[in-house]
Amino acid sequence: MPAQVGDPNFITFDMTYDVLVCGFRINWRRPPVQFYAEYEEADTFIWKMVRRWYTPAGYGNVGYQQDWFDGFPARRLRIVVEEMQRWPEGRVCALTELHLEIWDRSENLALGRQVIPSEETILGNIAAYAVDGNERGTYWYPAEGSPQAWIIVQLDPVAPVPGLPPQGHPIGRIIVLWRFPPGQLTLERQLNEEWTVIKQIREDTELRTDWSGMRSMNAIRLTIDKTDVVCVPPDPFCQEIGIMEIRVYKYSYSLPTTVEPDTNPWSAFAENMVDPSRDTYWMGPPLTDGDNIYISVDLGKIYNATDIEIYFGWRAQVVRLDMSEDGVNYVRKELSSGNVLGLLTLQEKGLTFQVRYVTLWIQRGFQDAETGQWGTTIRDFGVLQFSNIVRGKVPLTNSVWEYPPSWTVDNDMSTEWTSRFGALEAKLIYDLGYERNVAGMTWVFGHIAGRVDVHYANRNDNRSNWQRAYSLLGNVATDSVVPSTVHFKCRFIRLTLLDPRTREFWDPDAYEDPERWNSLLSLKDFKAYEHTGGGGVLGFQSADGMQYTTVAYGLRQPGQWILSSEEDLITRDIHPNYTFNDVGQVVHIALTKQKVGGTSTQRLIQYSLYRNGLTYGEPYSVWEPINRMNGPNTVRVVLGVRSSAHYPVPAEAPGPLDIDPRKDVIHGVSHSPFFEGWIYNVTLFKNALVAEEVRGLYEVHAQGGQEVGCHCYDACPTGANRFFPNVQVPCSGQGACLRTSGQAFSFGRCECHPGYSGSACEHHCSELSIYGCCEVDDDCPTGIVCNLASHACSE
Repeated sequence: MPAQVGDPNFITFDMTYDVLVCGFRINWRRPPVQFYAEYEEADTFIWKMVRRWYTPAGYGNVGYQQDWFDGFPARRLRIVVEEMQRWPEGRVCALTELHLEIWDRSENLALGRQVIPSEETILGNIAAYAVDGNERGTYWYPAEGSPQAWIIVQLDPVAPVPGLPPQGHPIGRIIVLWRFPPGQLTLERQLNEEWTVIKQIREDTELRTDWSGMRSMNAIRLTIDKTDVVCVPPDPFCQEIGIMEIRVYKYSYSLPTTVEPDTNPWSAFAENMVDPSRDTYWMGPPLTDGDNIYISVDLGKIYNATDIEIYFGWRAQVVRLDMSEDGVNYVRKELSSGNVLGLLTLQEKGLTFQVRYVTLWIQRGFQDAETGQWGTTIRDFGVLQFSNIVRGKVPLTNSVWEYPPSWTVDNDMSTEWTSRFGALEAKLIYDLGYERNVAGMTWVFGHIAGRVDVHYANRNDNRSNWQRAYSLLGNVATDSVVPSTVHFKCRFIRLTLLDPRTREFWDPDAYEDPERWNSLLSLKDFKAYEHTGGGGVLGFQSADGMQYTTVAYGLRQPGQWILSSEEDLITRDIHPNYTFNDVGQVVHIALTKQKVGGTSTQRLIQYSLYRNGLTYGEPYSVWEPINRMNGPNTVRVVLGVRSSAHYPVPAEAPGPLDIDPRKDVIHGVSHSPFFEGWIYNVTLFKNALVAEEVRGLYEVHAQGGQEVGCHCYDACPTGANRFFPNVQVPCSGQGACLRTSGQAFSFGRCECHPGYSGSACEHHCSELSIYGCCEVDDDCPTGIVCNLASHACSE
């Protein structure tokens, strides 16, 4: 883990000797926002960049895994973290593993293998000599005076793996020793009958070609072309082709030998709890070593205070707070939590008290279920004299210069479309193939345009009706990001580039004449992101489905959760305070609904949404009709769709007088109401859970931790009732389970409904006595008394 403060931070891995690295994989537990990898070149000791990784648009970090598949010789490899992400628990970055792949010199896979040459006319220089292991004497010489040739080396077949496509050999290094320099060389690999170029060299005058990387292959092909080689007398062999030997090696897994001492090591001192920054934190010991420890603060003198705030990162499960004026007589203060995850404050707020000594007892610390390496963290420990009462509240172009516009969508940053020389304006039109929902775009300039206009349409002809979607003015940057909040639906996107920043580019026909230099525009890459989603996952609806409150994914903004409802009655934009990508992930979503006010005709409902145990955005309250989804047999649970009224989906958009559940819903028509994913488990609670209880549910089911809070399913005795005689439920469903106040995870007791008794409210008074139920003795026959515990007449 890098130091909590200060960027950049780096870690250096030392292999202790020079190795040929074919590639590597980086795994993070908490990824950074931006980092790069570099290596120390083996022979020059110069540090060279491998690559810099950035956070993609719409995400919060670079991702949990990065791979590199090209080789380099090095002794040391360094990872430099330039920016760490601010997580809900604080500013954290954690590297799990660096896996290296190095070349395995133990076996030459090309030795003695089958070869297929383009020509083999000289009996003393056959193609088999290129793989015979003799690097000094024999060699392949295809034909005298032939400037072009190719040769294929077939590797051994790879045994098939059931259920997987055909596999190739994991090749990490290819060495070619030449009799004559190759000139122009193309190195290709074959996998599953397809050839792919892995290296190209022009005007190669060396007698050794060395490629390293990580590729899977069944065969390799060398194509040599010396037709453009200019012969300088007296060299009679300048256009001849000859290969002494071809060597092919696998790559194998390895770990770095050592890690150099960190110049700025990670630390979590106690002082971090009381410094001005909440990015820093103190961390306690992990697992059970973090139980039964205390933190004591001496304020130096007695203060009049109104509140105490303890801001946890990874929160302890059971804590106790004591405070004192003299350090001898301590008073216990109860803590409570709110909507801000990890923030504990005094249960009694606003009352002034005197304090000098404060002691926090961590009776049960944070349980790191993933690796067992992290303990409880405290970001801030504050004694307040004033309370904050609001806390928690494929393209076409009209300008081209032999650099085709298709190069802007080839996913290759080394190619770029270039405008006509001297152009002050250029247009590119991209055909998406069919009408799609677009939300967000990015582009990368070679030669920058100061202004960019984005238009869209459903056709590209003389009757096109181009609509403006976005304009970028005064641009000086090479990289531009159009936020995902820019939405439109179309088949064609048009980029208009104006105001070129490059005004003096050399004329390709008169480089030496500055008078003919002129303007230029070029674009390396363009991406448009499709806004998918919109389907309902879980919610409630009226019997006909025309009223509904459903948690939906990606309805208004790509990749974001929101509450969908009829005519967007209770729908509000939610702005989460962290970023994520839930596609392909198992996610825990919780929705709480609580009545917080009302009148005779309306009720005020507070909605709170949670993702993976964390508050998702801010809770909000909405006035809704009192008869909306209210009353017995009027509400249903709905799964996998915004509401059942969306099926079948009407072909046309709703009109002003149509009865349609999509009516007046933002993106209700353009986006599918059906959820494309898996729902593994659904749980309903009668009461609205608080933030810490939701976090406890997530930790139990997703992380294997201990549940936070108390729930009646295991707190009170269970029993059956006459409606469901074979089902055990708390208090038999005939009473209320009351938990013991102030004691976490303690047993509760059943408070029975009138007429019921027993530890689990399992008995009704009519079943206990032939004389029936009673409240007083007068309710029973003469000589029979009323049992006030069971409310049954007993002799």
